[in-house]
Amino acid sequence: MSCPVCGFTYKKQMPQIGKHINSKCVSCHTVYGINNASDCCVYCKYSDVTCPKTQKQNNKK
Repeated sequence: MSCPVCGFTYKKQMPQIGKHINSKCVSCHTVYGINNASDCCVYCKYSDVTCPKTQKQNNKK
């Protein structure tokens, strides 16, 4: 994950189910999340690895 406020990059365990709309930075403790319906989840928006749902969709293509 990469915090959009302070830029700190950290590792976070990605849950395998559910839509995760927010996260809390381990450095500055800011809670951040997705802003609109076109965003999948915080992992797809702020991480270099997409969530399991997006990974499955991309593998079907």
